[in-house]
Amino acid sequence: MKYLFSSLRLLFCVGGFSVLMGNPVFADTLTVLSGTNWKSNNTLVAGWQTLGFDDSSWPSARAPYPNPTQPTDHFPGTAALFMWYDPAGTSDGTTGSIEAFFRFTFALSGLPLQAQARMIVDDDFDLYVNGNLVFVDHDCGFASIPHFVDLTSSLQAGQNVIAIQARDGCWDSPFDRAFEAVLFEATITLPMVVQIDIKPGSFPNSINLSSAGVIPVAILSSPTFDATQVNPATVTLAGARVRLIGKGDKYACSPQDVNADGLIDLVCHVVTAQAFLTVGDTIAVLDAQTFGGVAIRGQDSIQIVPD
Repeated sequence: MKYLFSSLRLLFCVGGFSVLMGNPVFADTLTVLSGTNWKSNNTLVAGWQTLGFDDSSWPSARAPYPNPTQPTDHFPGTAALFMWYDPAGTSDGTTGSIEAFFRFTFALSGLPLQAQARMIVDDDFDLYVNGNLVFVDHDCGFASIPHFVDLTSSLQAGQNVIAIQARDGCWDSPFDRAFEAVLFEATITLPMVVQIDIKPGSFPNSINLSSAGVIPVAILSSPTFDATQVNPATVTLAGARVRLIGKGDKYACSPQDVNADGLIDLVCHVVTAQAFLTVGDTIAVLDAQTFGGVAIRGQDSIQIVPD
């Protein structure tokens, strides 16, 4: 017996993570939970797991779906619900469809720093993210054993869809007609989004990858963000780190008001040769942490120029 849940909720927490052993504090936390916000169906349709699929005609998943256990028996403290395809709401937890398909669509403000999911399904399932198969469980049962899946590299900035194909029984053998269910919970952590200006005062922001020099980048302050609190040792631009001055450990960063808004920004110079950029790239991403451990991310346009 396995469990798969289809109730989804979105929760945002600012400063919701504490600094432990040098780990960053994440600005935003998105929690995805199985529940009635998921769409469900019992028929295999071409492209059902893709982002562009129109699921507007699919009914909502039934949640909570009858089960002899509680979601918190499996995931202590969770707000996720058992779910299944049962639009009439007549199943006692054992008479629902033998196969069910679930979709949940949501948006992310940027690329996640990490995204971890845990789920149980009665009995077997395939898990898709944005149309790509990311996890398969065809073990014919063991519903009480949770599966942990890293979704970090599968998610993208903007719209995303998580899709689950579940069946009550072994994937390649008769259905067991015991308790069918899905339980799902994912925690997605996002950095604080800040504004940056590559090569302040210049546009387009031309970069010669053969240069032996540096690329200046300004991390801009705002009324709610003090860029001077960014730790220069953590700054990377497209993977390139801040240049060290001389033989010491002083980083080539300095406080300046580069956009004349009365707020002091932080201008750093990163080593061009270390940048993971190629001809045709048009965006460079900056990652860093504040001295307090808050993860930040910003991006600006670039133009790669020939030698």
